[in-house]
Amino acid sequence: MVGGGHAVRVKDGREERRLWARRELYVGIRRDWARGPVVFVKRVQAAGDDATRSSNSSNTAAATTTAAVSDMVIGLGIFERTVELDSLADEQERRLCVENNWYGKLVFSQVAVFMPPVPVAAATPLASKPAALLHGLAVDDVQAIERLARSRLIV
Repeated sequence: MVGGGHAVRVKDGREERRLWARRELYVGIRRDWARGPVVFVKRVQAAGDDATRSSNSSNTAAATTTAAVSDMVIGLGIFERTVELDSLADEQERRLCVENNWYGKLVFSQVAVFMPPVPVAAATPLASKPAALLHGLAVDDVQAIERLARSRLIV
């Protein structure tokens, strides 16, 4: 996965599970989504995150001090298409979108989970951007982020 793309924020564990299982993500922000890579960013509390729990559990004082919330790149996806609200066939899915103020969903042809997640602050092209602006942000160098991942699981 190379070139430029976009960053999208994954809100919670339910959204993340849907992303990995169904390769789709509901969005409320409109962008000119073009075929190509999408960087998935999730806000994680260090002490409660599975990726960091084992390293923090041996030292409870360290766990307390590292309980800060930080943005992590949890994976990448190859954008395939957008399904607008009016085009959703499932009535339940349409209602879910209306209740959450989503205009539709992004569908990905491939997604890759980073193991462990890459901290946004770890010299990624996103590090200099305010956290509030990450969702929908254009990312020029997705490959730089991908190189920081120790391993990827393609699902």
